[in-house]
Amino acid sequence: LNNTSEFSICTVSANAGKDTGLCSGQSILLGSDSVAGTAYSWFPDSGLSNAHTAKPLLSLMNTGQSLLVKSYAVTATNVAGGCSASDTVVISVFPVPAANAGIDKSFTSGDTVHIGSSALLGNTYSWSPLAGIDDPNAANPALTLSNTGQNIQTVEYVVTLTNAANCSDMDTVK
Repeated sequence: LNNTSEFSICTVSANAGKDTGLCSGQSILLGSDSVAGTAYSWFPDSGLSNAHTAKPLLSLMNTGQSLLVKSYAVTATNVAGGCSASDTVVISVFPVPAANAGIDKSFTSGDTVHIGSSALLGNTYSWSPLAGIDDPNAANPALTLSNTGQNIQTVEYVVTLTNAANCSDMDTVK
């Protein structure tokens, strides 16, 4: 009597990647390198370059004012053996802040005006160029310019606002 048993072991692993955050409009790669003989399926597929690859590119927009949190799951299936494994990654999408350099100003040479807007807690500000600005890191700096010529001078100032998540936006004022 011959009592032999045959069985096969099916192995597969899934790796959705490390939980992470990104700014609205940025892209990141999810997952890990593909393994031969493995099929991949991501859910949901919104924002993914390809829902059937091991390492899709994810691009998401957050048009709101608060944090957007999305979970993506990958299922890896061993094509020959039929077994599967799943993993999930959590992506936090930070809104892009709205920089406000203020309205364009006209003023007399030597006068002081304020440009920008009220400061928002947790944001940093950076103005360029520095000429005439009392504090280039203020949300609403004082600006004093002198014109010794006969022609009207127009100077454009750019503010870069960066939030706590390191997402930034720029705006200009003349």
